[in-house]
Amino acid sequence: MNTDNKLKLPTKEFIDLFKETPGAFSVCESIALMNICAQVIPGNYIEAGSNAGKSGMSAAHGLPKGKFYMIDPIYDLTNLEAWEHTIQGHPDNLPWGYAAAKGFKDKVKERILFASGKKVEPVLLGSYSEKEIPLHGDYTYAFIDSDNHQMERVLAEINLLNPLMKSGAIIAFHDFGNQYISPREVHAQMISTGEWENISINWKEIFDYVRENNLEEGNNSWHEKGSEEFPKFVGALRRK
Repeated sequence: MNTDNKLKLPTKEFIDLFKETPGAFSVCESIALMNICAQVIPGNYIEAGSNAGKSGMSAAHGLPKGKFYMIDPIYDLTNLEAWEHTIQGHPDNLPWGYAAAKGFKDKVKERILFASGKKVEPVLLGSYSEKEIPLHGDYTYAFIDSDNHQMERVLAEINLLNPLMKSGAIIAFHDFGNQYISPREVHAQMISTGEWENISINWKEIFDYVRENNLEEGNNSWHEKGSEEFPKFVGALRRK
């Protein structure tokens, strides 16, 4: 757990692999998430909406030793029950061709192991969040990035996670503050209960570092960043 205020920064090798990995996650968001995860207490970790592992390797870079459950239907193209819970509805409508390539899951695992220095054990689950969240015990870290961020999906995930998150546990959200509304609204609702507190992110320091080193160059992102210089759509809170 990182107890000082010094920004945790990625190595060149991490950045190179990160940029090679498909997915809508900026370098700025990656640095933010690895610093959030440097505050996580050891335990079990879970991520809903893992795709090719871009956010997962960012989290793993900061996480302490533990088991990391990564949920995404693309890890099992035969699990029609899981695909019924997606906006695609069926694996025939898969928008990511790389997910059908031989060795895709092995590459995702390799990214997590590399990013964590083999401290974090990735467990890839070709399923959907509402089914998997209750099955793996308590958690000290969760990341919410499922499907198209429908309010009903985000609320279902949070309602399942809430009793499973220990004191001091962290929940992070992607697509927080961009064109999607539900992650920010749910974050605010959780803080209003008095049981959760916001985790601040030093975006200025992150932006300065990324700009100075030109780190977003070559990192293809699908974000609509609006007036922002770089995508910064990560938010997080901690259980009191």
